[in-house]
Amino acid sequence: MKVKTIIATILLIAAGIQMAKAQKVVLNMINNQSAEYNTAQIDSLAFTKQKVSLHFVNKHVAEYSAQQLDSITFVQTDSSENDDVTDPSVTGGAIDITNMSATLVGYASSIRDNLSNDLRVGFIYSLDGTPNKNNGIQVDVSANEVAEDGRYSKTITNLLSDATYYFRSFVYQSGLWFYGKIKSFVTDSSNANFATTGVATSITCFSAKVSGCVDIQSPYSTLECGICYGTGIKPTLNDNMVPATSNEFALQLRRLLGSTIYYYRTYAIVDGQIYYGTVRTFRTLDDNVVETGTIDEETLAVTSRLTIGGGAYSSLVLGVCYGTTEQPTISNMTVTSDEVDEENRYTVKLPPLGYGVYYYRAYVLIDGVPHYGEVKTWDDHYNIDGSASTETATLWEVIKSNPNYSRFADIVQHAKYYKDDTH
Repeated sequence: MKVKTIIATILLIAAGIQMAKAQKVVLNMINNQSAEYNTAQIDSLAFTKQKVSLHFVNKHVAEYSAQQLDSITFVQTDSSENDDVTDPSVTGGAIDITNMSATLVGYASSIRDNLSNDLRVGFIYSLDGTPNKNNGIQVDVSANEVAEDGRYSKTITNLLSDATYYFRSFVYQSGLWFYGKIKSFVTDSSNANFATTGVATSITCFSAKVSGCVDIQSPYSTLECGICYGTGIKPTLNDNMVPATSNEFALQLRRLLGSTIYYYRTYAIVDGQIYYGTVRTFRTLDDNVVETGTIDEETLAVTSRLTIGGGAYSSLVLGVCYGTTEQPTISNMTVTSDEVDEENRYTVKLPPLGYGVYYYRAYVLIDGVPHYGEVKTWDDHYNIDGSASTETATLWEVIKSNPNYSRFADIVQHAKYYKDDTH
């Protein structure tokens, strides 16, 4: 009975609740199956290295081998966050919350002197609503981190600002995980007051100029700073970033998409800790950097005009893309040009095309990102004279509707095709 009492206490500390508060116990198997039991039916629970035994009030006993089980979870409907801190089965809350760190608090007096590689306690946390060993970050608590009264705490860092984190205590023993009550906290959304984000200027459809400043009065050893940006409302270093070479800077954002809203802010990495400034936003201009010219029916030449204006870029490729699809892109057929005249015009010549309808448009690759002009069409079908008879015009429409129409090289072959009755 003494062994069962000690084990039950360990399980309660791991769960972070009393058995009386739990509505059910869930045993999660390694084959992704699970077994659920109402705690009102359970008289006691025993645990050894070999098995877990549930003793029910009706004298029935259910046993599971340690090889079958992956974890055990206590589930409750009590949403109260105000647990009595004198209760030995308490999982505390989160304190000292900043925009990128928080301290988690727990209570584990019953196992303070028994912690080892085979018996560990701590916290698991994640952005997911049900943190566990598979999707969460685990932080262990060593014996010397547990105070004499059983209280312990662990500070977690490198968190996202203004984000909801979920955490719970755990006990690990002999290959099994026992989870406690899930609690949550929200990191501070306040920005670092020493990181200033400037207003965007020189905005085009593919670039913008942004500025920032990092002014830290207290001593520090290392500092990295710059701008992070993206289409999400809270850009981080995991999105796009442009590093700066000084504390006060102006940077070019390139390879942007036209007609798109971007969010950006200053970042500062101070002695390994990440801080962000105020988020600002801008919208790139409409994508109109090139005008598509009209094809010359004799030479198949297309003269287009570059209307790029200002903006920052490293490379520029001009051309025309074409094909039988209504929205040709650079993944279809292309012809490029290396020459631009004083009026920003460039000419490309398309190769001989088969008969039919073709779509084409000018494009500009700015730092590898394509920008397109207006789509135009070229219909290389034969036409008949307006004075042709009704019978001839009707026959011509029949000829053009034939799926083999575009494969003929000239009108003579059309005539031969329709005289030949073998087709």
